[in-house]
Amino acid sequence: MEQRDPTTAGHSHRVAELTDAMARLVDRASDGPYAGVAYTKDELHEIRTAALLHDFGKIAVPSASS
Repeated sequence: MEQRDPTTAGHSHRVAELTDAMARLVDRASDGPYAGVAYTKDELHEIRTAALLHDFGKIAVPSASS
């Protein structure tokens, strides 16, 4: 993905870092609308993996210059 569009290099990793940080904040919330939300270690891993792969479909879609 990063080789296909160098302009957005690092995007998936930045999304994964931000998503992971937000999920951990939600997990630690003791009051407010997310107080009842808790993630297991496996769920946090799945969330991070999903964030890394969020643009995966773009690999199969030809770019406009192809």
